[in-house]
Amino acid sequence: MIDPQPRLAAALADRYRIERPLGQGGMATVYLAEDIKHDRKVAIKVLKPELAAVLGAERFVQEIKTTAALSHPHILPLFDSGEADGFLYYVMPYIAGETIRDRLNRETQLGVDEAVRITCEIADALDYAHRHGVIHRDIKPENLLLHDGRAMVMDFGIALAVSAAAGGRMTETGLSLGTPHYMSPEQATAEREITARTDIYSLGSVLYEMLSGEPPHIGNSAQAIIMKIVTEDAAPVTRLRKAVPANVAAAVAKSLERLAADRFDTAKAFGDALKDANFATKAMPAVRAATAPSRWRGALIGGLGLGAIVGAVAVLLVRPASESMGEISRDQLTFSGIAKRPAVSPDGRRIAYVVDGCTPADVDCTVSLEVLEIGGTKAQVLIPAALGLGYPRWSHDGETVVIGATLESGRSGVFAIPRLNATPRLLYDGIGAYDTHAAGDSVIVLNRAGDSMSVISMADGTVLDQFAVALGGVLDVAWSPSGTRIGVNDRTGLHVLDRAGKELGAFEGGSTRSWVRWSTSGSALLYFRTARAREDELVRREVNGAGALAERDEVIMPRTATLYEGEFDVARKSGAVILKTGDARTDLWSFELDRRPVVARQETRGTTWYGSPVVSLDGKSMFYFRGDAVGDNIYRLDRATGVEEALTADGGPARNETLLSADGTRLAFARSLDGVGVMQEMDVKSRRVITAPMASGAVFVPVPPRGFLLVSERGALAHIDSLRGVGRPLTNPDSVGIVSFAIAADGLTAVFVGEQSAQTDWTAEVFVGRISIRGGAITRLHTFAQPLGLPPAVSLGSDGTVFISRWIPGEKRPSLWQMPLSGGSLARMADMPAGCNSLSLLVGWNGRTATCVVEDYRGDAWLVNLGRATR
Repeated sequence: MIDPQPRLAAALADRYRIERPLGQGGMATVYLAEDIKHDRKVAIKVLKPELAAVLGAERFVQEIKTTAALSHPHILPLFDSGEADGFLYYVMPYIAGETIRDRLNRETQLGVDEAVRITCEIADALDYAHRHGVIHRDIKPENLLLHDGRAMVMDFGIALAVSAAAGGRMTETGLSLGTPHYMSPEQATAEREITARTDIYSLGSVLYEMLSGEPPHIGNSAQAIIMKIVTEDAAPVTRLRKAVPANVAAAVAKSLERLAADRFDTAKAFGDALKDANFATKAMPAVRAATAPSRWRGALIGGLGLGAIVGAVAVLLVRPASESMGEISRDQLTFSGIAKRPAVSPDGRRIAYVVDGCTPADVDCTVSLEVLEIGGTKAQVLIPAALGLGYPRWSHDGETVVIGATLESGRSGVFAIPRLNATPRLLYDGIGAYDTHAAGDSVIVLNRAGDSMSVISMADGTVLDQFAVALGGVLDVAWSPSGTRIGVNDRTGLHVLDRAGKELGAFEGGSTRSWVRWSTSGSALLYFRTARAREDELVRREVNGAGALAERDEVIMPRTATLYEGEFDVARKSGAVILKTGDARTDLWSFELDRRPVVARQETRGTTWYGSPVVSLDGKSMFYFRGDAVGDNIYRLDRATGVEEALTADGGPARNETLLSADGTRLAFARSLDGVGVMQEMDVKSRRVITAPMASGAVFVPVPPRGFLLVSERGALAHIDSLRGVGRPLTNPDSVGIVSFAIAADGLTAVFVGEQSAQTDWTAEVFVGRISIRGGAITRLHTFAQPLGLPPAVSLGSDGTVFISRWIPGEKRPSLWQMPLSGGSLARMADMPAGCNSLSLLVGWNGRTATCVVEDYRGDAWLVNLGRATR
């Protein structure tokens, strides 16, 4: 690459003397320079050429004038800006100091008082700018300078100037504005109207990191982070640092509300709350929608990917859970295959459930709420069409159903449906986890952040009580039969709280599913936990008189296919259990692409799960993981005879990826052996296996002559020597997140799908890239928009053809696209005749045979009698 500094120095020679580069970021390179006229040191930021190429100099300078007028002690001023010999630049004072990012890299966390003081200074600067009509849009630790103990905001309004000057053409640059960790939800979803509250969210994220040592949301790729920002609430900062005062924790939580209207009105209000020791008691509890609109649901379902939802054994075995309980009886109550979130009335006579047949690619799909008399055949529809529905809960008298819902755009909350025929009545504007009182007309709501709880009157929505709690990522809440205790399942485990929110007992870990309920006597908590062969088991954990949880639990119903969700309820009077169970099947399919129409063939027919398959160059064999009661093992299928051969027998839990070298001699795969994640490479002929360490969550492919190309948890590619277990990074996770990748037959080049943070209307800009494994140089081949939650997969033929699988909203099945390795346009080549999981849809080395996993989940409500186990 040609060094631009000499040309830049010549272009600015009459005004500035360029001395040396100071650093570079996503949009610009910074140079230290001497201001000749004023005899002072300055920092000149020069936009990258690929960005400047699509920005008009006149428009850029015009937009930046607004920010140049800002004058505040905590805002780094703008001295100059313009264009010189094709360079777009702006000039700021050079101040010796360090950014908050530099400080955090060195110390990880700051003192609470210092972090609050810094945040209040930044909030003061933001408030000043907002009152002058300027929104920063890119508040992050890298843009916050510490000079003589004082905070100063850099690049004020530059993001807006660049975006406005680009005229919406940022995708042409290959760059994106904003940093995923600090983006507000409205930035992440590319809403047209960005208000000052986006800066409040970003500043709250920076304070969260200064206090806890990490941003509110972390993930292995930009897409994963953004998905969490728009669908999950940040864990309370007190979970990660108990010393944080209650008012600070409450202010942080309010600043990070996903709905902009729920945040502070102004940056000044944020700063005032941080300094107000009584803010925690003044703040109303934050509540959010438990179920997202349909556009979220598609992202959520698709985003789970094959790794999260590969199949399970579909049969619920009826057997004695223990000698004392006798036989488990069961009855199927619904038969649609799309019944979800069942709840049973206290007397066990009726069930309420959600009917949801939406798929990841469905657009404007709605769901409904129904009630069915047990033994009856005709359901009563309570809500015919909603954008999203949570789980139903029955009132103590069985005459009212309470449910969290998004009934239509802009209308979300906790609703009550009295007498099972009235119009849904709003009880609470926004939702968290909720439950009804077993003996009274009230509802308890615990916000998803886990830092506040409210008791609401079911009659008129009056707030009867509210108090602060300290939990992390609440999944479900259950009110005990006496109303004096609250059971909570969050990301850390199980908790028992008293009526004022004080923790009485806790049990951490345990691989529990989301839902938790009380036994009818209130002496135990019941929940599903994961078991072998992708099945779950219902367990009982005793709670003593003081509220402490027993160290051990008891299995009361084994081997149950809950379809990975563990949805169930207990009739408060009879103890009968209602649960969702059914068929969770995955099968392998193959497709001959050189035939029109494409010829599809179902390769397996069974009640087990399969990982993503790979086909040999000659098309005769398929290799894959298969899971059953024995464990997860590698198999080879003879496609001509249908004979399946096990290549491993140790049954260690596995990831889904099984990858084959071009010559068909070596397989690479990942698994857990004795609780440790490893990469393994097998010689197919001799069955000899080489094992190397692996970062948790990594996937990889074999590279000749020996080695792996690995993508780490943070979405960065690395080359791993399988003999020595040492790695060499190839990409920077801060600059590109890897969605999927494949390696060329010669082992010298890889292709990947990378993601950028710029998004519009729930789509992300993704690109196909080529990288040299030896040198690490990246070439962008093609850029396109892809909906969130429907990630594309990339594969390579032996001739260098690049294949991309895509699932486009509104289409019932995914499609395959192709392009040459040298670059060019992406051409649609074939539509799949089966509903493949898009990340599993790969083309084999021969370029003619594609394979994928087809998932089929059929769930219905079942009534189960467990005898005394639920007492």
